[in-house]
Amino acid sequence: MTEHQAGILFAPNGLQSLEEGALETARLVVVSQPVGEEAASHIDPDFVLTSASIVGDEILLVYSRAAFVPRLAELEREVQLLSARADASAAEAAGLRRLTAGLLSSWSWKVTAPLRWVSRPFLKDASQEPSPAPPTAFPLLAELQKARSLVVIPCAVPFRSSFNQRPISMARYFADRGATVLYVVLESAEPAQEVYPRIFHLPLAAFDAASIAEIPGTYLCTRPDAVLVEAARTLGAGGYHIHYDLMDDWEEFHRSGEAPWYSAAAEREMVRLAATVSAVSGKLAEKFAPLRADIAVIPNGYDPATLNCPQFAAAHAPLGTKTVGYFGHLSDAWFDWETVLEAARKLPAVEFELIGYGLSDRSRARLAGYPNIRLEGLVAQSDLHRFVRKWWAGMIPFRPSALAAAVDPLKVYEYLHFGLPTVATGISGIAGYPLVELAADRAAFVSALDRVQSRPGEPALAEAAEFLKACVWKERLGKLNIWRRSSHE
Repeated sequence: MTEHQAGILFAPNGLQSLEEGALETARLVVVSQPVGEEAASHIDPDFVLTSASIVGDEILLVYSRAAFVPRLAELEREVQLLSARADASAAEAAGLRRLTAGLLSSWSWKVTAPLRWVSRPFLKDASQEPSPAPPTAFPLLAELQKARSLVVIPCAVPFRSSFNQRPISMARYFADRGATVLYVVLESAEPAQEVYPRIFHLPLAAFDAASIAEIPGTYLCTRPDAVLVEAARTLGAGGYHIHYDLMDDWEEFHRSGEAPWYSAAAEREMVRLAATVSAVSGKLAEKFAPLRADIAVIPNGYDPATLNCPQFAAAHAPLGTKTVGYFGHLSDAWFDWETVLEAARKLPAVEFELIGYGLSDRSRARLAGYPNIRLEGLVAQSDLHRFVRKWWAGMIPFRPSALAAAVDPLKVYEYLHFGLPTVATGISGIAGYPLVELAADRAAFVSALDRVQSRPGEPALAEAAEFLKACVWKERLGKLNIWRRSSHE
């Protein structure tokens, strides 16, 4: 079934549910399908994939008619501006409520009560005036007020305890150490609720920074969205420790067609506003060094428990048909399809297995002529080992660019946990990691994959094991010192 509404076409059961001719008048196509199921193979070339996200057990894909993409970005900026103004008004209203409450509970107000009673006949009857409306109840406020220390973490990805994304791992890290975490999801229809011990999910639409400004805490922001920068101002004024984590090069994402909400001015303000700043890579720290010289480099990490298998599960598995694999986002913005297609042509006996999401229809169509490239769709992180055990090597084929140079890919630590030799392109920051070869060009990429003929030896695995000790999230995030700051400030 499909439904038309203001130019929006809903396809709740995948692209295959679209009726013939339905795309002719649509401006936006929203596709929902179960995680792990492969999308239909065709959508009109006039449409481009503008966002992909995981909601519960489904993946949500949004395709926009190319002609309207600039207007969508403009509208999104307008919405963010209006939201920021609304937040500012809410902060002002909250300040006035606090002043009023302080006045009503003050000693002078109580002492002068008899005088006000005596003067009532000479004044307008107060009982005839409507009582001021009570402030809107902030979801979970009573629970948050019990917190010894509160950490507020906004994120675009809904919280799932089995996911390894950086903000989710930060939330788990602080909650496991006794902090109460308010996990604010930018786009979510899920109600406010506890999703993990001491982690409370809240949709951004229900988030009111002014309502929690007086609770001692830390605001840990990883995305310089205008609305989130405004929240940083409000919470900072209330005494929060503001920390900005440079998780990605958002400016380069924006230039590549992603992150339409991005504003360089908002990010610069966030960098200056924060009490402390961290960066996922040295390249990102260098980029913002002119604004401040105290940026701590905290690379990504991983949680072995989320992978649901012993260390080096692939390295200790028997070899079968030579298979090279990849899991993660398949965005055209950074995934080097030309290099992968050349490798598939030059190595026809090798199978290439791709696990992930965000594959554009244009790229999908190109893969039709490559029988040795297999798409698996999304796979739960806890089930990745079932696929990876048969891989001979992992690959991270990113196009050389400023965007790739700033990346510290989560998957490289997971590949190493599985014990996979890894061939990468475009990501200079991981050159020198155990079991990792950084290929300078396509020919070197093909050659490196061709040279993988056996499992890594025990000395190489021992080196990887030692390296990984410092790569778990506990070790990475322990260097932030935010927990110590938020507990004692």
